[in-house]
Amino acid sequence: MDLAEFYKAYAPKIPGRLLLLRIGGSHSYNTNTPTSDVDFLGVYAAWTEDILSLTPPQETLDNEEGVKPDYTVHEVKKFCSLLMSGNPTVLEFIFSDKFQMATAEWIELASNKKMFLTCKAVKNYCGYARGQLQRMLKGQSVHGLHGKPNEKFSYHIIRLLNDAKSIAEGKEPQIYKTGEERDFLMKIRGGAFTPSQIAEMAQQKINEIDVLRPWLLPAEVDKSFLNQWLLRIREANYNPST
Repeated sequence: MDLAEFYKAYAPKIPGRLLLLRIGGSHSYNTNTPTSDVDFLGVYAAWTEDILSLTPPQETLDNEEGVKPDYTVHEVKKFCSLLMSGNPTVLEFIFSDKFQMATAEWIELASNKKMFLTCKAVKNYCGYARGQLQRMLKGQSVHGLHGKPNEKFSYHIIRLLNDAKSIAEGKEPQIYKTGEERDFLMKIRGGAFTPSQIAEMAQQKINEIDVLRPWLLPAEVDKSFLNQWLLRIREANYNPST
């Protein structure tokens, strides 16, 4: 299923207006393999009268585990909250320019994307990478210290830390990987390194990020712009029943 097919099949089921729909996962990072599933990500704005009602719509829509295709669509307020927290997956929404269907409101947000590069985001990226590392190392009980690590955890650890370092250096994260970085990530994904080697790489990258302190970034997002953006969407989506 491609993006157009997904939109045709699932857009009518969304209880509001889609602001963004894009392909996520390894296809958005350019690290997919021939067997990689296609994941779909999106943001929708619920109808304002539903938001104000006693039964507001779901904050996140997704498919049941094991049911294809995989998709995650956040209601716009939930998306804004995650964006302010520096959530890596959500921050990638506005820095990826691949495979997107987007409204004018979304383009306005994406044109101001640099304001979301904060110290809080760097810390969150590193925190996510540490979490993935812990999950990967737990797999050692199956494979032993020198066994083959889970490829999804292993290459995402280094990918996240590469992007965290870019942000700490005052640069934008590059979502679509190319060149030497992509080649190295694919080497990790292919199982070329043991869990202990990946853990050592990860710690080295965390040390490199720490050396860059104090990061010349805002501590956190100034939410005034984002709040006004959200309020304009709520106003545009208000169509009370007659």
